[in-house]
Amino acid sequence: MTQGPREWMVGDHIFRFEPPNVVWATYHGPLTLEHAARIVGIFQEMREVHPLIIVSVMKDAGRLDPEAGRYFSEKVPSEWSLGTIYIGARLLHRALAKGISLAAQITGHGDKSTVERLHFVSTFEQAREVIAQLRARHRKA
Repeated sequence: MTQGPREWMVGDHIFRFEPPNVVWATYHGPLTLEHAARIVGIFQEMREVHPLIIVSVMKDAGRLDPEAGRYFSEKVPSEWSLGTIYIGARLLHRALAKGISLAAQITGHGDKSTVERLHFVSTFEQAREVIAQLRARHRKA
């Protein structure tokens, strides 16, 4: 069954599913372990459309709780994602995203391409270009 558009609120963070396979995540403020558990639950709900493309809007993102980062690295299997695109990520967010991906790889929860599937862009237009590239690569595979 194909999923239609959906939206979730997790604290002050907004998650919106755009068919066929994109989840837009807009972060506002800090991200806690409780938030991380709910976000992983959303990704589990979307299992019919895996692999997903996650687009994270980071303009108003706050601090990432270390336990939340650990939770993501342990609970989000690499096969759930075609790629993760970060719009407007600051240096700290970029380092954290790469660290979470490396932790997943080291602990066996990710594969060697986990870090390669991270994309950092400045605009929504650039994100749309990366989405098209990821979908084209996935069709060829």
